[in-house]
Amino acid sequence: MGGVRGEWERVDEIAFTSERKMMSTVNRKENRLVLYSKGAPETILAKCTHIATGEGIRKLTDTDKERIEAQVSGYAGRGMRLIAFEKKDIEGEYKREKRT
Repeated sequence: MGGVRGEWERVDEIAFTSERKMMSTVNRKENRLVLYSKGAPETILAKCTHIATGEGIRKLTDTDKERIEAQVSGYAGRGMRLIAFEKKDIEGEYKREKRT
């Protein structure tokens, strides 16, 4: 089996809850661990420090956040719902976040 599912081992999955407003998976390929999350744009955006653009990955600025929030608000005003996505390389040992 090729692709992500065939090459990456799922180490953990943290289910969506109304408190978290996102779901996450931790995946391993060889010695690399990556966290992927999807969920409410405001929740994901609050956790982000970088943004992927056509020119590459760079630091997320306040102007970027304001632009994204305005776009999300515009879509919501037209009755549309959005799901945001984030990716984070995990350095060192993985420890599951505490749940409340």
